[in-house]
Amino acid sequence: MKKTKEFFVVLFSILISVFLVIFIVQATTTISTNIVTGGTVAISGADSTVELDVKGTASISEDLWASGSFQFGGGISEATKSYSRLGAGTTGHGLADADDLLISGLLEVDATASFDDLVSVSSIGILLDDGVTISSGTASISGSCIAGSIYLRSVASMGLAFNVCGPTNTWTSLASEADALDW
Repeated sequence: MKKTKEFFVVLFSILISVFLVIFIVQATTTISTNIVTGGTVAISGADSTVELDVKGTASISEDLWASGSFQFGGGISEATKSYSRLGAGTTGHGLADADDLLISGLLEVDATASFDDLVSVSSIGILLDDGVTISSGTASISGSCIAGSIYLRSVASMGLAFNVCGPTNTWTSLASEADALDW
């Protein structure tokens, strides 16, 4: 009876050991298909060439901290830049540092935007929601316009020419404060 009891204790110990070995091997096999031990982590992908490659949706519920520049929207085939960017565009204004940001697509701001330094706008101009345009450079002041639009251009004889679209939807050149009151 005593030998039978010892037999079952040994058998039980062997079964538990075999179960643990199978569990560890299974866990290692599962992990090794998702984590490449050569210094990269590939989630739902294999043979990644980057340090962390997530194929599919990723969710971060707390802060995301990073040092250096970031690249979103260009794909991993796009060359990494020294500046941060959203999209795959390249800078035309000398961006060079990680805290410089290029957005190569549309940008919508639904609240107040603040700028602490110079704002540069292309020669096309600024279009306000009511259709009023503030433009400079190569924009045209011929033909009809939307009342309240402003056109600024450099003129050699005058310096800066200031034109406003009046209530009759025609451009008026303002050379002095008196002109501004007449239209």
